[in-house]
Amino acid sequence: MKRFTIILWLIFLPIVSASSFTGRFSDFGKDTGTDGLFNYLTIKAEANITDAAKYYLIFGVLQDSKGNSIEHDSCNSVVRTGLQNFSLDFDGVPIYRNQVDGPYNLTYIELSSIANCSTGGGMPPEIEQYLINPYRTKAYSYKEFQKGQAAIYCNNSPCIASSALIQSRDNISTPEPNAPNTLDGCEDGSYGTYLNSESIESINVTSMNHSFFKVGDTVKVQAQVYCDSTYDKINFVYSNDITNIVWGVKKSIQCSSTGLANLDTIFNLDNKSGQHAIRGVFGFNLDPNKVCGDGYYDDNDDVVIYAKECNSNSDCSIVECDNLDGCHNGTYRNYNDIQNKCLADFRCETASCTNYTELITDNDGDGYDIQCDNDCNDSNANINPGAVEICNNGRDDNCDGLIDLNDPSCQGKFQINLLKGWNLLSLPKIQNRSINDIIKKLNYSEKIVTLKNGTWYVYDKFNPANSSLKELSEANGFWVKETNNQTILINNETATSVSFELKNGWNLIGYPSMEEKDVNILFQNVMNDIETIYIYNKGFISFNPEKPSNFKIKTGMGIFVRVNKDSSWYFDGTYKKGQQVFNLSLSSGWNLISMPLSSNKTVNQIFGANKLYYLKNNQWKEVKGADLFNYSYGYWIKSNQSSFLIDGVSMNNLYFDMASGWNLINYPFKESMNVEGIFQSVMGNIDEIATFDKGVWKVYNPAKPSQLNSLVILEAGKGIFVKVKNNAQWRLNGQTIVAT
Repeated sequence: MKRFTIILWLIFLPIVSASSFTGRFSDFGKDTGTDGLFNYLTIKAEANITDAAKYYLIFGVLQDSKGNSIEHDSCNSVVRTGLQNFSLDFDGVPIYRNQVDGPYNLTYIELSSIANCSTGGGMPPEIEQYLINPYRTKAYSYKEFQKGQAAIYCNNSPCIASSALIQSRDNISTPEPNAPNTLDGCEDGSYGTYLNSESIESINVTSMNHSFFKVGDTVKVQAQVYCDSTYDKINFVYSNDITNIVWGVKKSIQCSSTGLANLDTIFNLDNKSGQHAIRGVFGFNLDPNKVCGDGYYDDNDDVVIYAKECNSNSDCSIVECDNLDGCHNGTYRNYNDIQNKCLADFRCETASCTNYTELITDNDGDGYDIQCDNDCNDSNANINPGAVEICNNGRDDNCDGLIDLNDPSCQGKFQINLLKGWNLLSLPKIQNRSINDIIKKLNYSEKIVTLKNGTWYVYDKFNPANSSLKELSEANGFWVKETNNQTILINNETATSVSFELKNGWNLIGYPSMEEKDVNILFQNVMNDIETIYIYNKGFISFNPEKPSNFKIKTGMGIFVRVNKDSSWYFDGTYKKGQQVFNLSLSSGWNLISMPLSSNKTVNQIFGANKLYYLKNNQWKEVKGADLFNYSYGYWIKSNQSSFLIDGVSMNNLYFDMASGWNLINYPFKESMNVEGIFQSVMGNIDEIATFDKGVWKVYNPAKPSQLNSLVILEAGKGIFVKVKNNAQWRLNGQTIVAT
């Protein structure tokens, strides 16, 4: 009987499934003012909500017949489960600007849940459902939507929006001409009467430097207003772009008496050419941070000025061309400086240095000479450094010292020659660092030996089970014992970031470059650390800073370096002393961060008293200030500081223990990369990838059409949420992540 009771109880347990759209939609135009023009095209989407404790994010994409898209996203609270409608308010101004009549297509809609609508500090959204092309609106004329036009557009100073253009406000007793006279549809209040209630009567913008508006100019903005009360205020608001508008308040001024008054401010234009907007926002007891007055008695008016880079040729600089003087394709060129021109759009042309006098020094007329261009045969015009190697004619066509199939250009590779016996080698880029993959590339190798942190590691082809060497990176030099002479071909590419941790005494390091360089130049920045350098090329060649030698370090060479103390180096064309530096920029509030460089500094030494949190086994944990970083994790930090300086070394090897569900991991690079490229080999185990930046979640879902993913590029300094299907261990392998 007990067993039967338990079974019944299980049968009647409620099953909670994901919230979802029902497929029922409707649409209408929404006018939030009184001018009869739609501020929004609103689409109602019905959904069945299964968990009232969550908040729900709605994201939609509206597209017209010409492919113009408008996006909407909002976070919504619910008070009950069951059927309810969500509104998607698509901005009417871009609909008008696109000038395409409807109907319009809702090409994508997504319903996601999140713990709260705050700006960070927790988990990314969970996608409950998304639909593709679920709805088509009724037919609309684009002229039904807000126009978004300024009162006046000016190229020269002064720019005056006179009373004839902007007197009064909205449609009160004496209506404002062309209301609302704003670029973004910011509407005026419609209460009151003319010259008895608040209004802007004129705006005058004057350059204090020129008869036109030039980038960086100091401008005076004067507005005549009607003050109904000494509590009335005007905000002078500015944006340096009228296409992607970002408003900022320059100054807020309060009326000192009632009646007509002139209020003004002075500020500098940004150094960006193009159309800038200046707005007056005027109203009763106005918030000094308001960029669009939305009160009953508020007035908003815009003036657009063209901030020119120039108004005549004399405003443009002269391009100095002397740095290009020299040998070019077999001739010596003496380049002439160029006076830039002021173009029709008031920008200075970016002129190229193209005019020069020429001295011919090429005997065979192929565009290359021996002295300047390394022409290896100046009596045959078909042989020169710019020629294409012909792979079957028995001669060196492109003057690189290699003939026919020995020339990498015949194979698209770079060639390294190995001799029978021992060779001292390095590789400028290693895609897969596993020793098993390295040994395949080296073909006939018997043994590989390297020195890491003062310890010798060996790989023995004939006894791999007892070999201590498991992997190599671009930072390692290594000995290779070859059975026969052989040639290996490598891709003509290098690692983007390589760091070296050197121990006092001998170190065996790699040369991560495709460029041949003089040893004195290559090590000039780290000479104080060096006692001796050795390379091996059919015998040892040494370099001592006290008794300098003059030889070249070539692609593929391994390098023995004896240093006088423990040292950190990195490579960016030459070896540099010290650690790399990264400036981590933060927004005010919650930031999802990663650490692109590793060091021995504690949390407090880098971030001070700011608290950091990481995710382990689906639980949030705080990092203690005296702790060192675990560089497998990404972190939440809440801070008011704008940036932190991180110094350290690049990470060549990193492991991630991934638990089923959400994981917050580190992005260990200083460069931006494509999300699909980094996770390509483990994508089959991924449900979602998410990042958080400046209060916005960006998400990549492998199942979604690629153009609908908001996350495309992963950026340095940003932590990454990854939702995996199954427990796994991953490893950073060069610049990709692979399963171990």
